[in-house]
Amino acid sequence: MSIKVNALPLSSRIKAALIEAKYVYVDELADLSSEDLCSELGLTRVEVQQLQRIAAGEEDDPDLIVTAPSKATASTATALLNDQRLSTFNTGCEVIDDLIYRTWSRSSELSRGNTTVIGNSQRDQGGSIVPGMTLEVSGPPGGGKTALVCGIIISALSIAPDEEAESAGQILVVDTEGGFTPERILNAWQTDSRSRSTDNIREVLSRVHLVRVITQLQMIAFINSLDSWLENHPHVNLVIIDSLSYHFRQPNLDSKSRNRILEIIKAQIAKATTLRRCAVIVTNQLATKLLTTDNKPANFDTGDRAILMPQLGDAWLGGKTVRMVLFRGGAGDEQRYAHATLSQSAEGGCPWVKFDIDPQGTLCDPP
Repeated sequence: MSIKVNALPLSSRIKAALIEAKYVYVDELADLSSEDLCSELGLTRVEVQQLQRIAAGEEDDPDLIVTAPSKATASTATALLNDQRLSTFNTGCEVIDDLIYRTWSRSSELSRGNTTVIGNSQRDQGGSIVPGMTLEVSGPPGGGKTALVCGIIISALSIAPDEEAESAGQILVVDTEGGFTPERILNAWQTDSRSRSTDNIREVLSRVHLVRVITQLQMIAFINSLDSWLENHPHVNLVIIDSLSYHFRQPNLDSKSRNRILEIIKAQIAKATTLRRCAVIVTNQLATKLLTTDNKPANFDTGDRAILMPQLGDAWLGGKTVRMVLFRGGAGDEQRYAHATLSQSAEGGCPWVKFDIDPQGTLCDPP
C-alpha cells in the first residue's frame, strides 16, 4: 500500500510544498527527477535530494533531516530595469485584456516586491499578458480561441526590435491540429491595425517558430524537451500550444499514462515560465462532465446534469494560471462572452465580459 507524503518525516517547509503541489502518495514522486521537483516545488537541490532519499526509504531518521535555509535574493537596479523592459502582450481586445489583467492581479505573486510596480507599468502600456504568466483558453469550436491566440501573436510581432532590451523576442507555436499555418499568421498580420506597413514581412515572420506535432508520441517528445529547446532559442519569450487537449482524445490512453504525461507538461511549463521567463498560452477543448445532484462524478445512467469543463481538468496546472473560457449566450443570445478565474484560488472569478470578432477574424470590443 502506498504511503502518503504527509506521513513522511519531512520538514514543514517540504510538506507544505508537496501539499500545495497536490502530491498525496509517495509513488507519485518516483518518476520525477531532482530538476523537475526543484522547479515545481520551489525547493533547493539539497531539500529535494533529502526528500527523494526519505521517499525511497534510504533515510528515515528525523534527526538526520537538515533543511537548507531559504536564500535571500537581491536585485540590482540594472536587473530591475531589465525586468521592466521585458515584453508584454495583449489580445487586441480591450475588454478581454482588462479581464486577464484583473484576474492575474488576484495572484499573491503580483503583490510582492517590485512585481506590483512592474505589473501596473505593463498594464499602462497595454500589456495584459506578462512574463511568467500561464493563460489557458478553453471553449467550444468556433468560440474564438484561435482568434484570441492570433491577436496575441500579432501583439508580439508588432513590438519593434530594441538593441538594449529583450523587447522584440521570438514566438514558439506548437500546433497539434494543423490549424496554424504560415499563411494564416501572415493574413492576420496584414489585416491587423497594429502591424506596420514599413516592416519586412519575411523578417517579421522569421520570428515565429512553428512546430507541427501530428501524433501523441511527437507531442510528448517535444514537450519533454521543451526546456532544452528554449535554452537553444534564448530569444523566445512567448510559447503557444494549440491545442494541448487534442492528442488526449485517444480512447486507448489509460489514466496512469495520462496523468504521467500531464505531470511532464506541468513541469515543462513551470520551467518555461520561471526559468526561461516566457509567457505560455495554452488552448483546450471543452468536455462534457456528468454529475449527480451532489456534484459527484456520474455516468449516463446515474447522472442528473451535464456541464462543460476544460477537457484536461487542472492536473497539468502549476502555480497560478489564468483560466479563461469563451462561450456564447443561451437561446436567443448570439453574444460572445469570456469568463476568467485564477487556478488554486478560493475566490470566484471576475465577472464575464462581452466581446466580438470582426469580419477579418480579429477579436474586438462589442459594438
